[in-house]
Amino acid sequence: SKLIASLHTIGTVKTLFYGADKAVELHTFFINPKIRLTYTEDKEQLNIHSIHDLNDTNHLLFTGTVGQGKSIFMRYLALQELGFGRLPLFIELKYVTKQKSLENLIEDIFENWLSDVLKSDIKKLLNSGHITLFLDAFDELSTEFITDTTRAIETYCRDFPNLKIVLSTRPHHTISQSPHFSTVELLP
Repeated sequence: SKLIASLHTIGTVKTLFYGADKAVELHTFFINPKIRLTYTEDKEQLNIHSIHDLNDTNHLLFTGTVGQGKSIFMRYLALQELGFGRLPLFIELKYVTKQKSLENLIEDIFENWLSDVLKSDIKKLLNSGHITLFLDAFDELSTEFITDTTRAIETYCRDFPNLKIVLSTRPHHTISQSPHFSTVELLP
């Protein structure tokens, strides 16, 4: 089905290590990185296997430098959601354009999975408690879309209390000022 194919693409990537010309399965090379929770007093280094290991009720913002593996880690965490009975929506924010807002990209995923889905159905699904939204590479957004996309993300945080949102970006990006997110630092 389209849903299974879509989920499979989350775990299939092209990497420079494997020549970047053919896609490989994430599980064949993924090494779980150490993280640090910057929103707690405890600065302990941790390994997590899912976002549920963090016991955080807030949405999560993963930060790391260029090439540190944020996107691969986000894909890994997205796939782990299946084991918790949650569907991951994985969106690369570099695809936000004048023609395609974040809302449009979310709608596109649901329309790919379900034929004839209505906006009201999408809202019900987003608030069902069975969806986790992974927004990868906020720092790759074109400058002209940062304000509108930030506003959209914060609206999703407010309007869908049962929707878990996981975001990645480089350190100290404007989105890190959002009160809706707890920051988690990927360590070198």
